[in-house]
Amino acid sequence: DIKISNSTFDSIKINSYEEELTGKILIRGITIKNKLDFSELKIPEGQLTLNFKNNSDIRIHHPFSSFENSLFGLINFSSCNFGKDSNFDNLIIKQTGFFSDCEFKKVSFEGTDFGKNTLFNNCKFYSYSGFEECKNLENTNLKISACLFTSFPHFNGSEFNHLEISHTTFERKVSFDSLITNNLKLNQVTFLQGAYFDDIQIKKITACDRKTIRTIKQELQKAENRIDFNRFRAYELAAHYKELNWKWNSGFIDKSILFATKISTDFGSNWLKGLRFTLISGFTAFSLFFFF
Repeated sequence: DIKISNSTFDSIKINSYEEELTGKILIRGITIKNKLDFSELKIPEGQLTLNFKNNSDIRIHHPFSSFENSLFGLINFSSCNFGKDSNFDNLIIKQTGFFSDCEFKKVSFEGTDFGKNTLFNNCKFYSYSGFEECKNLENTNLKISACLFTSFPHFNGSEFNHLEISHTTFERKVSFDSLITNNLKLNQVTFLQGAYFDDIQIKKITACDRKTIRTIKQELQKAENRIDFNRFRAYELAAHYKELNWKWNSGFIDKSILFATKISTDFGSNWLKGLRFTLISGFTAFSLFFFF
């Protein structure tokens, strides 16, 4: 195990390259003046706990942090100021990741595997934030809670089992283009300048709540993406139909209308079904008129 606390360093560098290590690294209450380098560090069954801050007196040199191509069983980062530029590209977290009360300037998580569960809680992103091509469709549950993004975050081309964003504000445009996820939940998320959801795929769309589907639909409408807008409009109607019941005084009329839309065109998403329904209905009406 390695433990460092209450110290000031110009730089810290710990690498293992191809050799896998065991144990824990615990770094708390430190100040980094220049560079923190944990790239190429492999601790597949171990834990990295980190708490550090910038030296506010240093105005020319800003810390650079690198965790590129590293592997950890568990990471726990709290109250960390990652400075001017941080690189988490191709990081692998086998089990769990925690980022709590952290601040990022320019940061890249491109190609990162966030493991089974990773949480960003009360974090602030003040520059470009890249969450692109993060692919673990089978396992990763990524949650972003009470965070602030002031620049242009991108989640393009990533794949998650479950992505949940709650009580979070995006001050500039955010892109989820070509995102693939089994399930997605958006709860009290503010998109001040809009969001792109072009070609997004939600594998288990029936498990999504209607508010999430509606939020995506509204952003697609703002972006004038008519094709994906119509797709999510159909998803929203299907979700609303599922919520209603057949009781006369609580949803019977709305459910009846939606039922007719469902059996005729699958909420407007299936033109072939609509054509078939029109032909069968017309033939039935003609037969009744002709024979009777």
